[in-house]
Amino acid sequence: MPVSTLFEIDASSPYYHEQNKASIFYAESWALAHYLFARDWKENTHRVTDFVQLLGTGVDPKDAASRTIGAADVLDEPLRKYIGNHAFTVVKVQLPKIDENGFRVRDMADAEALAVRADFMAHNHHDTEARQMLEEALKADPKLGIACDGLSFLALQQGNAGEGEKWSSQALALDPHDYRANYYYAWSLLKSGRTDQESLAKAEASLRAVMNGNPEFVPAYDSMAYVLSLEGGKERLDEAYTMTVQAVGREPGNVHYRVRAVEVLERQQRPDDAVRVATLAVSMAKTPEEQQAASAALAGAQAFQESWSKYQAQQASLAAGGAGLDSGKIVPTRGALHVIQQVNMSAGVMVLSNTQGVDFSSYLSGEVMPKIQREWSVQIQKVSASAAAKKSTVIIEFQIERDGSIAEMKLKQSTQEQTLDDAARAALQGASPFAPLPAKFRGKSIALRFRCDYSPAAADPGTTGQDAAVGGNKESNGKSAENVPTSSAGPMVAHASSAVPKRSARRGTAPKIAPPFADVALGARQQFAVANLTTAKKVIWKVSGSGCSGAACGTISADGLYTAPAKVPIPPAVTVTVSSVDAPDKVAFALVTILQPNQSH
Repeated sequence: MPVSTLFEIDASSPYYHEQNKASIFYAESWALAHYLFARDWKENTHRVTDFVQLLGTGVDPKDAASRTIGAADVLDEPLRKYIGNHAFTVVKVQLPKIDENGFRVRDMADAEALAVRADFMAHNHHDTEARQMLEEALKADPKLGIACDGLSFLALQQGNAGEGEKWSSQALALDPHDYRANYYYAWSLLKSGRTDQESLAKAEASLRAVMNGNPEFVPAYDSMAYVLSLEGGKERLDEAYTMTVQAVGREPGNVHYRVRAVEVLERQQRPDDAVRVATLAVSMAKTPEEQQAASAALAGAQAFQESWSKYQAQQASLAAGGAGLDSGKIVPTRGALHVIQQVNMSAGVMVLSNTQGVDFSSYLSGEVMPKIQREWSVQIQKVSASAAAKKSTVIIEFQIERDGSIAEMKLKQSTQEQTLDDAARAALQGASPFAPLPAKFRGKSIALRFRCDYSPAAADPGTTGQDAAVGGNKESNGKSAENVPTSSAGPMVAHASSAVPKRSARRGTAPKIAPPFADVALGARQQFAVANLTTAKKVIWKVSGSGCSGAACGTISADGLYTAPAKVPIPPAVTVTVSSVDAPDKVAFALVTILQPNQSH
C-alpha cells in the first residue's frame, strides 16, 4: 500500500483490525522501519530519532515526517527498491553481560502460574478464558491473592463495582499491602458512584497505600486527583493538582491524565491554565477516543474561561460601588421597635458537572439567578435582626433536571444560623421550577453549587470566595472507566460531589510554584519562583524526568532558574520541584515541556 495510506492508519482503521488487511499493515510497517533505521546507519544520520522526538512534543505526524524521515510520497519509491533487494542490512550486536547472581529465584506453584497467565489474558480482553483460569487457580489455592486481584479487575472491566469490591476486599484481607488490591478497591468505590464522606475517605486511604507501596504506579496519582477534586476545598484541590502533575510527568503521552489536569484546574478556578493544558492535549491526541476527550475538555475550559471573565467583570463592578445580589429589609413584628435594617447578600452559582461544551452562563445569569433573587427578597424578611447582623456563608448543592425542576438539594456549608440557611434553601425551592435546560445540552440534569454570603454591612466582593462563580467545571463522562487496564487512566465517575472526609492536621507550609507549566526551548532558560513563602524561607530546587537523568533533564539553580538541556529527552517533559527546608515533605511541582527551537504549542 502507499506510504501515505500507511501513515493514515489509526486504531479505528480497518487495516488495523481486519485480519486480511492487518498483515499488510504490520509487514509494511516493519519494512519501512527497517529501511529507515538502515538508511540512518549507512548515512550516519539520526532522522528516525529526530522524528520520534518531534512526535513526543506534539508535532503533527505528517509535519514531523516531512522535516525528518521524509514525506509519504517521497518514501514510496525508495521503500519499493529496498523491499525488492535480495539482501537486507544486518548489524551484529554483542550480547550484554548478565550477572545471573543478581536475580532472585523462587518456586512458583501451579495455581500461581495459572493466575499470572489468567491476569495476562484479562488485560488482553479474553474475559471468559481468564475467569475460568482464575476460578481454577483460586479453587486450588483459596488464599491466592493474585487470583482475587484478577477477578476484581475483570469485574470492574465489566462494570460490576459490587463484585469488584468483594474480590478486592478479599485480596486485601490476605495482604493489606497489595497495591493492586488497594487500587481495585478504590476503583470499585468510585465506580459504584458512592461519593459520600466515608467512601471517599476509604478510596483516598487505599490510593495512598498504592502510592506508598508502588510510587511508579501512575494510575493511582490520576485517581487520587479525582478523589481530592471531589472532596473540594483549597488544600485538597492544590494537592489534586500536584497529583495530576505527578501523573503527567511520569507518562507525558497519556492524554487522559492531561484531561484530568484540565478538570482540576477548572475546580481551582484557573481558566487560562485549563485552556492551555486542554489545547496541548488536543494536539497530542491520537485515537478517536483521545480526540473526543481532549476536544470536550477544551470546549469546557473555553466556556469556563469566558464565564469566569464575565464573573470577574461583575465583581469589579461590585467593587466600584454596584449592588450585590439584592438587599432586603427585616421588618419587626407588631409591638417591637420599628427599626429597618439593611442586609446585603452576594451570591453566585458554579457548574459542577459535565457541560458537554454548552455555555450555561446566559441560562444561569438570565434565568436562574434572577428568580432566586426575587424569591430571596421574600424569604429574607423572615430572618431576625440578630441573625442578620452576623457575617456568614451558606453553600448548597443541587441539580436542575431537564424540565427545570430542582432535585437532590444538599446543604454543604451552614451559616450556623438556622434561619439564614432556611432563607437560602427556601429561595432555591421557591424559585423552582426554572426554564428547561438549554436544548443543545443532552444530559438529564446539571449539578450546581450555590454560595450565598450574608453581610450586615455593604457587600464585600472579596468575601464571595472561589465558589461564587458562573462557570463550567467539566467532569469526565465516565466512558474511559469502562475499559481501563492498570497501565492506563484511573477510574472516572460521572457524578461530582464535595464531601470532605476527616483528615489529620498537616505540618508546615506547602510551597506553591509559579509558573506551574512552562514550554522551554533547547538551551533556553525559565525562571521559577515560590509564590507563597517569604524570601527568608529556604527552599530546595530539583529537576527530574521519566526519560532522563542528571544534566540530560536540564539544570536548576538555587534561586529557581531552570536551563533546558541540549537535547530533547524522550518523553520531552521534565518536572521541576521545590520544597521548603522547614517542611521537606511538602513539595510543589511544575511541568516543563522541552521544545525544539522555533517550536511552540
